[in-house]
Amino acid sequence: MKKKIITLILAALSALSALSLAACKTGGNTPAGSTGTVGTKGTDGDVTYDANNILDKFDEKDFGGKDFRIYCANYFNDAVFVRQAPTEDADPADRINAALYKRDSQLEEKYKVKMVYTIATNDQVLSDTAKELASTGEDAMDLLLGSLFYLGSGMLSDNLLTDIGEIKEIDLSNDWWNRNMTESFTLGGKTFFSTGDITTRGTTSVSLILFNKKLLEDEKTELPYQAVYDGTWTYEKLYQIYRGKSEDLDKDGSISLENDKIGFLAGSYSSYFGCGGRYTVRESDGSFTGVYNTPANINILEKLQEWFNDDVLNHTYYPGVSAFVTDRAYFIEVAGCDLSLFRDMENEFGALPFPKFNEEQKDYINFANPWITTCATFPITVKDTAFSGFMTEAMAALSRYTSSPEQYEVIMKNKELRDDDSKKMLEICVASATYDIGFNYNFGGVRSAIENVLVEGMNPSSSFAAIGDKFSENLNDFIASVTAGK
Repeated sequence: MKKKIITLILAALSALSALSLAACKTGGNTPAGSTGTVGTKGTDGDVTYDANNILDKFDEKDFGGKDFRIYCANYFNDAVFVRQAPTEDADPADRINAALYKRDSQLEEKYKVKMVYTIATNDQVLSDTAKELASTGEDAMDLLLGSLFYLGSGMLSDNLLTDIGEIKEIDLSNDWWNRNMTESFTLGGKTFFSTGDITTRGTTSVSLILFNKKLLEDEKTELPYQAVYDGTWTYEKLYQIYRGKSEDLDKDGSISLENDKIGFLAGSYSSYFGCGGRYTVRESDGSFTGVYNTPANINILEKLQEWFNDDVLNHTYYPGVSAFVTDRAYFIEVAGCDLSLFRDMENEFGALPFPKFNEEQKDYINFANPWITTCATFPITVKDTAFSGFMTEAMAALSRYTSSPEQYEVIMKNKELRDDDSKKMLEICVASATYDIGFNYNFGGVRSAIENVLVEGMNPSSSFAAIGDKFSENLNDFIASVTAGK
């Protein structure tokens, strides 16, 4: 395997780091699919598949030593490292690197290819570089693994990506692809992104809730795991646990992150999505409709305003983490990329998916942070799409039984999660990751409008009045441009 490093420098790199960390704190792939289970074996009829035989599902190929060129980044930004490509200088104890190296070696031997990585310094550099190459018509890569947000706001908007549906070697209905993303980002019958086992960032982009076991056990409160398994973990149950728990420890007349006890350290987007709130929905004919201002979604916002009482603070990252690890918060919202921050916490904690709005809600829904979500995509300059598609599909399938399960093992080994129930909760979160093009592209400024409701306490109708027709106009113009290839 070969690699090279892109050393491009962005003038506003420090600003990028600040933006990226902010994105990581409020967000938000189990291997793709909907079962919420992870393992090293899978079944297809009477056949049990694992890392040793999954490639038997594919045609025999000999590409005669051809390079399979992959562009990606191991750093999301200067501070957040999530390995996507194996490197020769990695620590021998790096289990993800070892799993990726083993996967790639197997692919090289099976199909007589060379896995060649171009590793950008971070995700925005990656997107900027790929956009420049595609704009000039250079066939520089066979597969691009990059941030959903950066690629969507750059290459997709400029019609520089290939419709995956035209690559017959890729079958997005397979378990190693995330069906939620396929549905959310199929625009006018065209699909430009997919995620799943092919990326090692499945566990890092999804939102979840951590709870302090000691605080709950000291008060004889049942741990919420069983409620999750029973399908009865609702926001009202969460609210009844944290309600009245904030305490003004320093007696200064207010509740603060730095000095007081807090019921729930929450963001806004994840709770909204968890309760079934949406910015857009995809209709049966494949079109998209803005639904942020429907009665059902306004009802969710108004109920969240009730639940976001004095026992809830919109936490500001590190002060919020400090409050939780020092037993001054019962619950805290995090993204998977935050879990390492709790590794040295003295008392035990557990993980949970975001609760349902009520028990009538069918599934748990967990917000996937688009800045951190990594997608497989193909620039329009890829000439040999049959080769690219075949190798990408094989790589994704093999990843399901190699690098994907290793992600969970590393999280448990590093004490980023500490019990089997929490591991299962994370699997549920990843399997239920949700995506929304309205959030991604902020049509009409809707992100700020909803945050104003949940953080500033504005009336939903008043907050949405400023949007007017801009949401629908932006949405329709965007889809028309992307699907027309203009």
